[in-house]
Amino acid sequence: MKFLSKYLIVLVAAASLAIGCGGEGGEESTGAGFNVYASTTVTTGPLDKPRFVAHVNKLCREGWAEILDNFTEYSSWQKAKKMSRQEVFIDSVRESFLAGFDFHVFDEIYLLGGPSGEEKDVEDVIGALQLAVERGQRQVQVSSPSQLTALFADYNRRARAYGLEDCLVDGVRVQRAQA
Repeated sequence: MKFLSKYLIVLVAAASLAIGCGGEGGEESTGAGFNVYASTTVTTGPLDKPRFVAHVNKLCREGWAEILDNFTEYSSWQKAKKMSRQEVFIDSVRESFLAGFDFHVFDEIYLLGGPSGEEKDVEDVIGALQLAVERGQRQVQVSSPSQLTALFADYNRRARAYGLEDCLVDGVRVQRAQA
């Protein structure tokens, strides 16, 4: 029985250490005092860079339609609660826009995987995307379209440099996200 108790204690201690060390699906440091919870490690996907960029831009165009439709619908539900316009926008960004962008853009790119030899570059893009989403959900209150664009500034810069123009959080798309 003593052996079993010691063995169980060692197992619990080892499991605690393993859980605390992060890893797949664990928190990843951004170096800016905020840790991204989701894994942003990209596998090698089936597409070369030109086909990847074209495919992801198409996914983003389709995703934006869903994101904005869902944002509008969610906002209308919040207006029915007699919230102020500002409160509706803040809540709708956090609960609808960010979740939708995470699902329709981050998840699609993450699941697709990056072009061979480009995985690190794609990780840099989606890492900045995920950082913006998680900061908006857990740390920063976004109360205007300009603040939403500012939240995604690093992601926008990286996505634009990679050729993902239809995936940017800026301009007309953000202006359409009005509560």
